[in-house]
Amino acid sequence: MRRNRKWLAATTAVVMVAAFAAPVFHNVIQSALARAASMRVLPQAAPGDPAEPIEVRGSQPKRPPVSLTIAGEISGLAPGAAPDSILVRVGNRSFSGQIQGGGYVATIDALDPAEMVDVQVLSQRVRYRSVVGSFGKLIAHTGGDRRVDAVELPTLRVSPWSSALAFLVSKVLDGRDAASDREFEQASRSLLGDDLFGARSLLEGVSSGTVALPNGYADGQQLLENEAAYSAWLNSDKLKPEAVFAQADYAPLAFLSQLPPQTLMMAPIQRDNFPVFSNAPQLLLSNTDGSYSLYEGDSEEARPTYTAQLAASGDVLLLPRTPRVYERYEGVTRMRLSLDRIVLRRLFDGEHYDLWATRQEWTKTAVDQPALPPQPYWSMRLWSVSDLQEVARAGSWISAPTRRALPWPCTQRTSQMSSGLRLENCDFVQHRFDAGGGGLTEDHGFKVGADMQPQAAEAGVAFAWYVEGRALVVDTPLATLRYWSVDGDDAVDTVVYIANGKGANAAQTWSGVSGSLAVDSLQFEVAQAQGVWTLASAATLATAYPNPHYTLEIQRDAGGVGEQRQDGYGLGPRAVPNKWDMVQGRVYDVLTTAEFGPGQGRRNVHDCVSAFAAGALTCAPARIRTFRPLHRVGDGLYGIEELHMQFEQKPPGYAGVYDVVSSARPNFQRCLAGACLTPPALRLPAAPALRLPASPGVVESRPVTPILAVVRPGKTRTAMPIYAFQCSACGHSFDRLQKLSDADPSVCPSCGAEAVGRQLTAPQFRLAGGGWYETDFKKDGDKKRNLVDGGSGAPKPAETKAEPAKSEPKPAAKPAASSE
Repeated sequence: MRRNRKWLAATTAVVMVAAFAAPVFHNVIQSALARAASMRVLPQAAPGDPAEPIEVRGSQPKRPPVSLTIAGEISGLAPGAAPDSILVRVGNRSFSGQIQGGGYVATIDALDPAEMVDVQVLSQRVRYRSVVGSFGKLIAHTGGDRRVDAVELPTLRVSPWSSALAFLVSKVLDGRDAASDREFEQASRSLLGDDLFGARSLLEGVSSGTVALPNGYADGQQLLENEAAYSAWLNSDKLKPEAVFAQADYAPLAFLSQLPPQTLMMAPIQRDNFPVFSNAPQLLLSNTDGSYSLYEGDSEEARPTYTAQLAASGDVLLLPRTPRVYERYEGVTRMRLSLDRIVLRRLFDGEHYDLWATRQEWTKTAVDQPALPPQPYWSMRLWSVSDLQEVARAGSWISAPTRRALPWPCTQRTSQMSSGLRLENCDFVQHRFDAGGGGLTEDHGFKVGADMQPQAAEAGVAFAWYVEGRALVVDTPLATLRYWSVDGDDAVDTVVYIANGKGANAAQTWSGVSGSLAVDSLQFEVAQAQGVWTLASAATLATAYPNPHYTLEIQRDAGGVGEQRQDGYGLGPRAVPNKWDMVQGRVYDVLTTAEFGPGQGRRNVHDCVSAFAAGALTCAPARIRTFRPLHRVGDGLYGIEELHMQFEQKPPGYAGVYDVVSSARPNFQRCLAGACLTPPALRLPAAPALRLPASPGVVESRPVTPILAVVRPGKTRTAMPIYAFQCSACGHSFDRLQKLSDADPSVCPSCGAEAVGRQLTAPQFRLAGGGWYETDFKKDGDKKRNLVDGGSGAPKPAETKAEPAKSEPKPAAKPAASSE
């Protein structure tokens, strides 16, 4: 990513025209002048007359190839090792390179500036590769000597990192190489940090001899290409994410001004679908006083500011202007963490999208044991980085009158144990944008009540709106939100947003990324909802290698019955009964669980009526998913999804409320087979009676009653994580709602054995980078924890203190495996 891209694009075009077309233009001009001197002037043809053919004599001038010299660097070889050969490919042609010291030199040429160039290095146990980019990109970096080196173009460096990047980009593209610079950059946005770190670690380890090659493998690349063998080798201890800050292959900044004033750092996205849900981005915004504000996707009081410096290494250093401190318990020890600095390193420099690593460096001290020496602590992430003002769609992407679904703010408790409120994204709401800068939300509020029954929409909320540069500004009673559209089109796109609180929440800010959907009058018929569907949670994960091959399907049969099927992530195939219905233009999918007595555990059932008839002691709806389609794209439907979960079990006849965890988000469902392949009609939805079991064992029909409050008396909707557990003694599986800092249960509620362990569940979204890693002065024999996979949670900091990047991912209301 470069500043002043318009100037660079224009320069590139001029240089390419001059390089490729100048000889042709010279010959054409000379031929035209000679012909003009010997030919008479012809009268202009009248309208409708056939055009007179132009006489062409002799052979036409040929376009000569353009040549240049590249001088690159090689790193990641074993000490004392030297490359055996250098091969440079330009399109489908190959050129040999010469080894010079720790690098190489090659003279290459091309007839087409769009031809892609890559460099391969062969040595003992080594097959490294770097995708340099298009020949036109090389031309744009040449000087008068027609020579390009690795300082001018960092992709001329060949290393384990460049090899991992090239290989994983080809996996994103289904095994083929990128056909253009733009495609390579777009594919790199889908890469996961863990995948890059693991592949790099393998290639470097094989080269140095620290990783032994299994029999039958000639080099690390061959082992990497065998997904099963690589998966068997890989584990979290072998990722070595910290190595990217020690490697020679990266793209240092020459000037601090190369850092955009509005830097957008996004987590991986899926290549073929817009990210309807994703991990929160980070926004680094420059302020008028020269400082920078970092928005990390959470709700914070007094957003911290930083001073930016350019290190001698070409990394960007962010130094906190005010102390950033928070506390947490590690076992029984109260620890205080103080942020020292944030390091930003550019690993790949693209024209529009880069890859950057960020490392937060902390000092950790024991509050109640001052004699203990301070310890360093760090956490890091990998990001796709771009200039927000460049990638945001220009112009007024919202024009009145129109309807569009966008995230909506609210305040909620920080936890069940706290009375404090924070600004959050609690809903995904249809907005009606009226002419004159006014608007009203429509179909507002959750459509399932605290009694786990359908409920009507709330009254709409008025808002004001206007366009400011490339941002849409929406002024709500709780906050002012700025949305930037960064991917997609007028129907379905991705928005990055920042919310600044108002009134009592004026000190709070909150940021995130979400889908944005155009609202069509799209309504399902019951027959059109039937069939087999796959959900975005299975289709929009960033490309992973090794691939977990996760599938999630919902089958809706006639009569409101069906099943949910999922497979992958080592869980094995699983099918559970599913009950569904259509209510006010929404599909309601209901999972119900029942207890059948000691030793029998809890299991999924179709409904409580049949469960009680079969001898169940308790029963209740455990999860309701609602989906309101808004826009059709091929076989997929984009719309608003709500998830409502609770874990209580009740006896027959219970008609009270539950402790419900609710969330709303954009999502899409894609039809795989059945009646759903028939396109639905475009019409306004009807308003049928609401029909679902009102209580276990009781079926009733009731009128629509507007509910103006999301929280029922005595029951609080709280965004807390839900974990899945399984007993290794009896096989009983169960879910539990708990805080991040709560200890996992150890005793099985079914058999009483102390053999309960947390299950690996399919993530609702994946974090970029390697998640969080810790050093903590580990001994050589100890394992460095990947805190995404197995770290302990940390309690929320006090409101007056800022919180660092989490030591494990902030989960949504539940893990996807149990909630999908």
